Amino acid sequence: MNKTKLISIASFSLFLLTISPNILASNFTIKTFELVGQNQLKNYCQEGESLFLSAETKNFWLNICGGDLPHHYVGVSKKNGKRIRLPLEDYDSKGDYFSANNGNVNYLIIFNTPKGSFLTVTEGKKELFREPLINW
Repeated sequence: MNKTKLISIASFSLFLLTISPNILASNFTIKTFELVGQNQLKNYCQEGESLFLSAETKNFWLNICGGDLPHHYVGVSKKNGKRIRLPLEDYDSKGDYFSANNGNVNYLIIFNTPKGSFLTVTEGKKELFREPLINW
């Protein structure tokens, strides 16, 4: 092995030692997800959970929380601070959508549709509301 390759490997090894295990796991084990930086938007995940997504609409702050994989949807009202925390029912491994159910009510965060990225809340087949994501 030449000297340049050895220096590169040593530099990369030192870099790996300086980053947190959660970031290491998200970047090298689960290649499709990236953890959100601590100071971006709001974090309503529980202590010790990873923040996979932090987003907002006009009326809500939204988080996707978990461990090594996303597990929970959290929605918080900007008007009154009320929050809902639900286990994820389904999600795309690329992060294009996250879906959680509360009985017959479905909460869907969906990205990159032809009309944009949205939070939609439906009850059965009836759409209760749809708000565009304004920051994520």
